[in-house]
Amino acid sequence: MKNKAIAYNAKGENLRKTGKLDGAIASYISAIEEDENYSEAYFNCALVFQDIEKYEESIIYLDKVIELNPTDGDAYYSKGCALYKLKRDEDALDFYNKAIELDPSFYKAYFNKAIVLYILGEYEEAITALDYAIKICPSDDEAYQNKGVILKRQGKLEETLICMNKALELNPHNKKAYYNRNGIILEMEGNLEEAENHYDESRSSK
Repeated sequence: MKNKAIAYNAKGENLRKTGKLDGAIASYISAIEEDENYSEAYFNCALVFQDIEKYEESIIYLDKVIELNPTDGDAYYSKGCALYKLKRDEDALDFYNKAIELDPSFYKAYFNKAIVLYILGEYEEAITALDYAIKICPSDDEAYQNKGVILKRQGKLEETLICMNKALELNPHNKKAYYNRNGIILEMEGNLEEAENHYDESRSSK
């Protein structure tokens, strides 16, 4: 039974890689039917449900992973992501914190924690989370860009400019940082209307 479960799980992974997500889910479920304690299959199935934006279903499978392995930081992080998509921000924060508790070097958990804290208006805590993320992964331009956005919200234009420049140093193609930097420079020069145009470009950039 265990060998069959492993085979079904592997088949699911291959199907997911080729974009055949319904088939992947079916294979993962077959793996679980062969071995109801196969946490990897539950986890993989949960990820596919997130791929197709079925976040409630994803949480059901992630809860089973956590039941089988309460120290699986990836499961807590992934549940945090699903809760965030469901706009359950405070619940998402709890699960990001649990993932960090289990793995203090979990960069993505700090990064996403900062996003949730920003939404909740906890700007200083969001900056602290991003500082941890930057310490773990100092080459990530998006962490600097996001930190700059928070500093801008706080009215700290010079510090914002430093962050945007750093983001562009790391990735010259970061459009959000590019337009935000230009906006900051224009705002500091008193050209508020043109600055707002650049901020709008940043918000619409991917």
